[in-house]
Amino acid sequence: METTASPSDGTPFDRELPLSELFAYIDGDALLSSLMPLAGGRIGIRDAHGQLFLGCDADNWQPLELEWEVVGYLGCAEADAATLRALAGMVEVQLRTARRIQMVSDLHHGAVEEDYRRLKEKNEQLQASEERYRCLAASLEQRVQAQLKTLQENEKRLAEARRLASMGHLAAGIAHEVNNPLGFINANLRSATRYVEQLRVLARGLAEAFDLRDVRAAWERADMEFLLEDFPDLLDESQQGVVRIGAIVSALRGLTDASSAQMEPLQLGTVLGQVYRRTEERGFSTAMLRTHVDRAVALHANLELMQQALAEVLINALQACDGRGEVTIETRREDGTEEQCGWLELAVVDSGAGMTPETLEHAFDPFYTTRAVGSGVGLGLTVSREIILAHGGGIALHSDGPETGTTARIRLPLHGGGESP
Repeated sequence: METTASPSDGTPFDRELPLSELFAYIDGDALLSSLMPLAGGRIGIRDAHGQLFLGCDADNWQPLELEWEVVGYLGCAEADAATLRALAGMVEVQLRTARRIQMVSDLHHGAVEEDYRRLKEKNEQLQASEERYRCLAASLEQRVQAQLKTLQENEKRLAEARRLASMGHLAAGIAHEVNNPLGFINANLRSATRYVEQLRVLARGLAEAFDLRDVRAAWERADMEFLLEDFPDLLDESQQGVVRIGAIVSALRGLTDASSAQMEPLQLGTVLGQVYRRTEERGFSTAMLRTHVDRAVALHANLELMQQALAEVLINALQACDGRGEVTIETRREDGTEEQCGWLELAVVDSGAGMTPETLEHAFDPFYTTRAVGSGVGLGLTVSREIILAHGGGIALHSDGPETGTTARIRLPLHGGGESP
């Protein structure tokens, strides 16, 4: 394994950007937890002076650069140099985002202090003249509005920065998940090309054969016994890879369509009917399902997206039961007022495997799954949450631990009755 530069070899970083200040805007524990599966082992971060800052110590270290300066080092004992560089690049993305947030915060703080100083000077002048007070009051109102507009723009920039970081994580996950099946599909196609050449060898041998012995010799030269045994497995594996890629693309459609979906009044019974049909089409039986719902309640939703979101939650509950126990769907309605809309709370309760605190923490993360390889892509709950949020609602999971079952509570605004709070 190649050894990267040690923290003691680096140049001390400008004190204006210490690592501790940058990590004030980053959840360090969550960052290390998300990188550990990619690193293949425990990782750590040192500051620019070589002091262990986060995680565990290691032998191999990769410099973390920000604005052409070394701010720290990322280390892992198990990862090779290329992987460590890639992981360092992901950490640097987080550091750049934190730096932008820090700069915006500093600019905002300076602007507020400057405005306070100027307002204090204006107040002293206002005490001398009531007429000047009225003029300055009007000017102050304009400046307050301009400041509010600046604050709103800064909030939008911060939200965009966080969204870009999330998109980067999602894009990396998509690339990883798609590259795996593409890799073995490509390998299978190369094998299939060799098999075609073996069939050509067999065809030439059969064309030149004079008796059964010549046919058998041609059959053995082409290794047809192995070809006929391996070819079906090769095609089946390739088909599974294509299905997996298709499942990822289908799930991602929910993420891209959610923000621009056309909404319409829909009865809950209509939505659930589509959900049950979709669930059974994907091979999950609804025989163990128990429902206590108000089917006549009206939602303001997009039918295709809402049934996708609810189907993913229901399928997750059925998978947790693994053919045992039962899944219950219950609803509770909160009527609204002229100023605020009413709400529907829909609970999907399963008596299945339950969730650990760690699983609950990462349940909505893209590509996070506790299922066996091939049984899911880890996007179901992620897509469900984004669709429900786009409808103005929310979703939360609760479990008391393994073997205690899980409850998914979905909150959706009802159709009519004022605006959503």
